Amino acid sequence: MPARVLTRGAYLTVDLSVYFRDPDGDTLAYAAESSDTAVVTASAADATLTLAAVGAQARRRSRWRRGTVRASRPPRSSR
Repeated sequence: MPARVLTRGAYLTVDLSVYFRDPDGDTLAYAAESSDTAVVTASAADATLTLAAVGAQARRRSRWRRGTVRASRPPRSSR
């Protein structure tokens, strides 16, 4: 994923299916985590990553220094 700079209060959504694919074509489940939630929050729903620049720092711009997005196969339902 390319580096992004968000202005405090801004939101960014990213289609994760562009970056993650299962070789068998199975549906993936996503989870996202920010290394510093005072700077940016991260959440994943379906295949969409949402970043929100909280920007508790004094600077006008906040960089998402590091975060993790995980893609995995969801657990199979037992029938």
